[in-house]
Amino acid sequence: MEYDNTNRGVLFANYQRQDQADPDYSGKINIEGQEQPLYARVQSDTKVEVYSADGLWKGAISKTDKEGKSEKYPDWKGGTATHWIAGWKKTSKKGANFLSLSIEKKQDAVDAPAPASKQTDEPLPF
Repeated sequence: MEYDNTNRGVLFANYQRQDQADPDYSGKINIEGQEQPLYARVQSDTKVEVYSADGLWKGAISKTDKEGKSEKYPDWKGGTATHWIAGWKKTSKKGANFLSLSIEKKQDAVDAPAPASKQTDEPLPF
């Protein structure tokens, strides 16, 4: 049985970096069943910019404060215009550090139910 990687991804340190234009991290992301390359650039110690190869999917993740939280709480959280992103620091069996990612589609305003209109004949209180 094959593992379902839908809405999951991974980022590894880019040790092949040739110059400043190359991303700090590279990997892949599966967005709604479509797998594509994923890249990341470190903005600061607490913020990382993430973007797809075509540049259409981009956003940022920030380091979280895990103090007092469950071990399962993400080390990094953020989002793009269309998805929330959570990331956990992991170490492979070979000792390589990487970031395991999970994404969740944001609720569109169109998908959300419209608030019920509340009309009354009562006078306004002011």
